[in-house]
Amino acid sequence: MVDADDLIDELTSLAAKEIEAKGREDAVGDTLAVAEKIALGALHYYLLQPGPSGHDVRPRAVALLLGRYGPYIQYMGARASSIIRKHEAGEGNAAKGRASAELLASDGDWELVKLVAALPEALESRAAAMEPSIVAAYLHDLAVGFSAWVP
Repeated sequence: MVDADDLIDELTSLAAKEIEAKGREDAVGDTLAVAEKIALGALHYYLLQPGPSGHDVRPRAVALLLGRYGPYIQYMGARASSIIRKHEAGEGNAAKGRASAELLASDGDWELVKLVAALPEALESRAAAMEPSIVAAYLHDLAVGFSAWVP
């Protein structure tokens, strides 16, 4: 049996060490607060994954997800928010951004559009089936598509 508080503390510590190892303390601000969000994202995604009814919630099993999946989706969300924020502020390349179907030139562009367009149906069908694991998988696919699209 694993105590949830101990698990979250250990995952937070691992995430904080990763932030420090990458020298990102100044960029993230409050390292401990960000590490806890990363840890909770990893744990939430881990618990939403499909599989047998029981989960191996040992810290090392869940820690394998730090930097992947939940935190990866969080990171892609932060990147998307940054692009939107820069566009609204008129900063850098984002200032030149405009919406036009003519700009969708590659297969990757259209794949991302299809993924985003599928969100309402994906949420509705998964909610009806009460399958949150499928929503988690969809969000991972969307993050991968977005990552491939963003330079």
